[in-house]
Amino acid sequence: MSDRTLETLDLLAAHGLPPDGFLIAEVQIDQWGRRYRLSLLVDDVLDVRAFLVFEQVQHAHWEVVGDDDLRGRDSVQVIGFDPGEPDGRRPAIITTDLFELHLTYGSVNLLIPDDHALTVESARDEA
Repeated sequence: MSDRTLETLDLLAAHGLPPDGFLIAEVQIDQWGRRYRLSLLVDDVLDVRAFLVFEQVQHAHWEVVGDDDLRGRDSVQVIGFDPGEPDGRRPAIITTDLFELHLTYGSVNLLIPDDHALTVESARDEA
């Protein structure tokens, strides 16, 4: 696991998401595929969510890996997470019990429930 993966998982854990896996309740695709917004379930009892938002997506690959019956499922379990690197250097890879998603992106932000955004990865390093 890379340092960047550990840093991102630590940030997610600091906001209530367990570092050993978390749940995705929804994936929204906006701006004609240029933005992916993953709704992360922080507390499934209270339905508290955080959002991991990938911006400036240049490439996306979605592969269905599970053949489970989806009736009655409100979320999927994340079993692998690699945040990749911005500006298309290396795609983020999100593996769940039902699908694997690869995203080549410009930036990703973690939006926590109180609407305060923390940048996990910025699109450009400032010189």
